[in-house]
Amino acid sequence: DCTALELIEFLNSFYGVLDSRLRKFRVYQVHNMADEFQIVSGMPQCIGEEHVTEIAAMALDLLAGSVLFQVPHKPNKKINLRMGFHSGPTTGVVAGSSIPNYCVMGDTAAIARVMEKMGEGMRIHISSSSKDLLDKLGGYRCEPRGILDLGTKRGQMETFWLLGREANEDG
Repeated sequence: DCTALELIEFLNSFYGVLDSRLRKFRVYQVHNMADEFQIVSGMPQCIGEEHVTEIAAMALDLLAGSVLFQVPHKPNKKINLRMGFHSGPTTGVVAGSSIPNYCVMGDTAAIARVMEKMGEGMRIHISSSSKDLLDKLGGYRCEPRGILDLGTKRGQMETFWLLGREANEDG
């Protein structure tokens, strides 16, 4: 329900905020299609298990920032982010030659998409493998979401909501 010019103004504003927030983390925006973004950490530059804390911190930062973001042509309208992530092995490839694109493929990327699709607005839905890594590295709070059927090939998985960082004992 906006004009083409209003849409362009919104997208420029939103992408500008997104780009500035992503620069704070060791993440890489792979591609965007329609209103979806795929952001990875740990590739193409490997950072080991720390990828999960980079993604968790980035997701929480985006959620906090989305509350402050104003749609230029509708200042009282808020955006409603839905996020999900999964940790595991995946493959990165460069596809195409005249306009090459870095693509991420594999079951890990597919499960991450399912986490996002089965999530809820203004919440961060994570897989059990991401939750296990966050528990191992420490510093984040999660709550069970439940066991979800991820589809015939992937079966069922216990999933969680990422709530935030753990309270710092120093205040």
